[in-house]
Amino acid sequence: TWDGTAWSSLLPLTSDAISDTAPALAYDAGGQPVVVWRRGGDLVMQAGWGGSPTPVRPGSTAGAFLDFVLSASPEGQLALLWQALSPSGADLAYSVYDAANASWGADNVLMQDRPTEEAFAPAFAADGALLAAYNKVTVELVTLTYDISPTLTITVPSVPQPVQTDLYLLEHSLGCDLALDSADLVLSDPNPAPGSSVAISATVHNRGDLAVSGGQLAFYDGDPAAGGTLIGSVQPLPEPFRAATTATVSVAWAVPAAVVSHTLYAVADPAGSLPEFDEGNNQAAQAAVLPDLALIWAHSGYRTRTITLQAAVENAGVIPWSAPFSLTFRAGDPLSGTLLGRIVLTDSLAAGQQFSLSLVLDDPAALAGTDLFWALAGGGPALEFAYDNNAAYGVLWARPDLALEAMDIAGEWPVWVTVHNRGPLTVTRAPLAVWSGGFSGSLLYSGSLGALGPGQSAAVRICPPLGELELWAQADPNNLLAEGDEGNNLAVRARTVRAHLYLPLVGK
Repeated sequence: TWDGTAWSSLLPLTSDAISDTAPALAYDAGGQPVVVWRRGGDLVMQAGWGGSPTPVRPGSTAGAFLDFVLSASPEGQLALLWQALSPSGADLAYSVYDAANASWGADNVLMQDRPTEEAFAPAFAADGALLAAYNKVTVELVTLTYDISPTLTITVPSVPQPVQTDLYLLEHSLGCDLALDSADLVLSDPNPAPGSSVAISATVHNRGDLAVSGGQLAFYDGDPAAGGTLIGSVQPLPEPFRAATTATVSVAWAVPAAVVSHTLYAVADPAGSLPEFDEGNNQAAQAAVLPDLALIWAHSGYRTRTITLQAAVENAGVIPWSAPFSLTFRAGDPLSGTLLGRIVLTDSLAAGQQFSLSLVLDDPAALAGTDLFWALAGGGPALEFAYDNNAAYGVLWARPDLALEAMDIAGEWPVWVTVHNRGPLTVTRAPLAVWSGGFSGSLLYSGSLGALGPGQSAAVRICPPLGELELWAQADPNNLLAEGDEGNNLAVRARTVRAHLYLPLVGK
């Protein structure tokens, strides 16, 4: 130390077996020294030349903490700055010591961008704002080629390379900011039934730079600005509530027995007593005790010249659905697919009740080549619990269906084999093959029966050899056609083929 005339002798600040590195010195509002350094793997602080160090940031072994910078304000606040790596790049990270609450904030960043921030010099302005001069290095990803030997090169894509360095000055005002997002309000039962009991929790963020003292959170049934009812009592936040940290508080809620929906609110600083950067982010809301339209299943069936779409809708919520709703059918894509039809229902749906609805399509040919359809339930402006269960899809059987059964192999000699198109679309070419004794036996016929429209049949005449035979007939033997049912293309039947004598009538 310097007393104005001479330096004192060297005095050890620490004397233990733990490694101490990277010391930084500042002075508090009373002119007393404050030292921050890395003690082993932790960053610590000590006020004055004596006493015990207190933790600032545990686990500070990254290389950036060999080169952190410390600055102090006239009011005794400290700012610790270092370079932090993130998915976006190397950014300027910081933590502020709130002298009024003797609290260091958690890690925070002053920017999140692709350029690299480095060589920073912090200071405090007269109004208490944090200033930082630094270099911003623009980085581009380039492809580099390296010569490994006279005959071998390696090309490496996306190598970051600095292309320009600019000097920047940043000014950041220090303050408090309690905040809530919509996802921060959580119920133990996301959609409780009337008369039940649940726990309501909210996670509050201190997005400011300074600790909050005397922070509170309150829960309301209904908008508090419009007379909402306080749930339980106003809850205290941690004391002090550190900067850049979160806190979760909960209350119990006895859901009223009335069969009506509720909107719950969580409000930080409900009395508005704390000065904050942003007063508009202090509340979150969530609806509860809701109905819920859900698509349970969707499938289709076909008959000759028609396709029938079916879907089941359920009220998976806890109170009745009383508003009109519609069930929309689309081909291919749920948003942009061809509109197949819409059914509007005005009936109410009790909690747990299901409706099964059908739509008959009488022009299947227009849907040729479309394999899927979607059923979508919607209630217009009506509020429901979930929206990710309002759609279901099924196979759209807009295909032909070649079929034959054992009885379609008829006659003794000749034998007739009949093929049917039971699907709603036309087959332009109906292939057929017939074997004696199975697929490895003698091929008796292979050819096409021509075009078959919906509900049409065609037969082919076969003259097999004499004897006891087992005939195998298969439509579309090479599986070249997309059909509604691939399992009805094969028929097998035993046939006895006898010799026939044809005696002519001869006149005398």
